[in-house]
Amino acid sequence: DLHVRSRRQRQMCIRDSAKDSPTSAARTVGALLAVGMTLDEIEAWPERVSDVSTEQVNAAARALLTEAPTGTGVLLPEGGV
Repeated sequence: DLHVRSRRQRQMCIRDSAKDSPTSAARTVGALLAVGMTLDEIEAWPERVSDVSTEQVNAAARALLTEAPTGTGVLLPEGGV
């Protein structure tokens, strides 16, 4: 919980410092618009992030970071190495 609060506070500091620089703010907004976020989503993001609990972070990590079986293939030229 302390780690999540610390990370959240760091994100808020980054957001606040971006407001001090028009270039930084424009770059951030442009990058987020480029990946499909809307202006409403960008403006609401800090509040949405601050509402996320440690339990929600852990549940998302468990769902996404599974130990699913994996395989590795090596392509070799015809006739071997």
